[in-house]
Formats: sequence, structure tokens, C-alpha cells
Amino acid sequence: MWDSQAAGGRIRRERESRGWNLEELARRCGVSEDVCRRLEAGDDGVFTPEVLLRLSAQLEVTTDYLLSGKYRRLLSVANQLASLDENRRDKVLSLLHTALSFYREP
Repeated sequence: MWDSQAAGGRIRRERESRGWNLEELARRCGVSEDVCRRLEAGDDGVFTPEVLLRLSAQLEVTTDYLLSGKYRRLLSVANQLASLDENRRDKVLSLLHTALSFYREP
């Protein structure tokens, strides 16, 4: 079971870390300021898939992070990787694959 109060706190912290007020978050997400206020208060009635996708895109975090606190910057890393040209992206993916092979469980 997820904790809507904790999710609201994560949304608030992400918004504040960007220096945005509720009005700015609402504008960027295309929702009302009241919806943003209710999200931050943990009102689980406003946590719709569409709103979560908009929030995650604007805050550059994953929906998993918003809901559970996990995988905070995965979306940001994926976006950075996608912005590279194919040659550089392949090199980064190769390095990542090599690094991850050292941390796999036996």
C-alpha cells in the first residue's frame, strides 16, 4: 500500500527545490492550483495517472519516485542519455553495462 502523504511531501520538496510556487507547478502541469495543493496535502483522490505523468515530466523524476520514493533520478538520466548522439550513447551504455556487471549478485 502506498502513502499519499509521503507522496505529497515528495512533490512539495521537488517543487520547492526548483523555486516554484504552487501556481507555477500548476501552470507547467496544466492543472489547477487547487489540484496541486491537494496533491501536496496527500489527497489520494487527485493522484490520477494523467496527473502523475504530467508531474513526473515537469519535475524530471519518475512516477515510481513520486509514489514510492524509489528511482528519483532515473528519468533525468534517461533523458540525458537520449539527448546524446548515437555513437556517444552507445559508448555510455557500454560503460554502464560494464560497471553494472561488477555489481550483479552471483
